[in-house]
Amino acid sequence: MKAAPRAKTVTYTPAHDFIPEPGQAADIGGGMHWLRMPLPFELNHINLWLMESRSGWTIVDTGFNFQETQAHWDALFDRRFRSKAVETIFVTHFHPDHFGLAAMLSKRAGVTVQMTQAEYDIAHSLSDDAAMPKLEQQYRSYYAEAGLDDALRNEMIARRFGYRKMVPAIPDSIKPVKPGNAVRLGGGEWKIVGGYGHCPEHACLYSPERKIFISGDMVLPSISPNISLYPGSTGDPVGAYLDSLLAIEKQIPDDVIVLPSHGVPFTGLHRRLGELREHHMRRFERLHEVLSGSAGKTAFEAMQGLFAHRELKSGDVFFALGETLAHLMHEVQRGKVAKTMNGGCALYSRA
Repeated sequence: MKAAPRAKTVTYTPAHDFIPEPGQAADIGGGMHWLRMPLPFELNHINLWLMESRSGWTIVDTGFNFQETQAHWDALFDRRFRSKAVETIFVTHFHPDHFGLAAMLSKRAGVTVQMTQAEYDIAHSLSDDAAMPKLEQQYRSYYAEAGLDDALRNEMIARRFGYRKMVPAIPDSIKPVKPGNAVRLGGGEWKIVGGYGHCPEHACLYSPERKIFISGDMVLPSISPNISLYPGSTGDPVGAYLDSLLAIEKQIPDDVIVLPSHGVPFTGLHRRLGELREHHMRRFERLHEVLSGSAGKTAFEAMQGLFAHRELKSGDVFFALGETLAHLMHEVQRGKVAKTMNGGCALYSRA
């Protein structure tokens, strides 16, 4: 195990002084085990969680469809799960690093995946070949309205339609769970806490008995989750995310240990919730600065101003543009930003 890094800018308090090696499950008490799996991206890891009970194991999230991760799961089934079988798989949301191996693991363990219906439905739609032509047209219109040129638009569409590679199969069915209800996992009861904005209906888990909050991607210790507006959406994902943070603060006490999907387990939940809210307030302020003194900017131009502090690689544009559009939509709905159409392209200016 490696010592947990402590950067000067970090304000959270790590709950443990180690980080498990990739594929190794570390006992963190209360029947909980921290399993860290590799990712083939700049964000190079995801935290998965194993719960041990007298009767078996619960897996929370499955990791990415990545050869190295599959090899780690093979080793876990050969060793750790040999004497005591996997009895439940719970998935927080549909993103490939969480859901990528759900079908493979559920088939191997002979169990049904538990997740919210909304998350399963979107995974199903992104895996449906018959729906691809309509979805591609939606994305072409989405990128044209955002002001991307033809070359970048084609590159973004090619990247967006890689879900099937990252999630090669989805389970034939699931056992749906609902926020507000309780579920029994790892020999104990967990309350399902809904989260919105990052995805349709993220399922966090809270155990009052263990004083543990499995936050998934909704609350991360040192980065903020991506909050994006996607084609066909007329909602307000940033508003939904901010409302979710307030709801979490009301439901979950500050003395829990937070188990996030990226970074390290930490304490100080309420402080971190406040920091995440402040992050978005600063982003709104910066957005207004970018739009100042302009007859109108495209979403792509606004994105370049909003993320001028960092170099965006081609793979980053998908997330940065979605974030920009989400913040623009929030301010349009609040009457702080005006949106006008110029042909098939949208222009944004301060109201």
